[in-house]
Amino acid sequence: MKTLTVYVEGSFIKFPNLFEDYTMSTEEGGILVIRERDRITGEEKKSVAFKEWIYYTIEEDNGN
Repeated sequence: MKTLTVYVEGSFIKFPNLFEDYTMSTEEGGILVIRERDRITGEEKKSVAFKEWIYYTIEEDNGN
């Protein structure tokens, strides 16, 4: 399982199960968009958009 962590001013937000439950992309103007993904249908809907973000990490959770 991969977890996306988005770092914003003074905080961070985690999105577990990246690529299964969430997808991400950057759009024009550097906006980072996270979309919720339906595992059964594959349909995506915009969950959150970060206009001002510092950086993000994608980490592998090996279940340890």
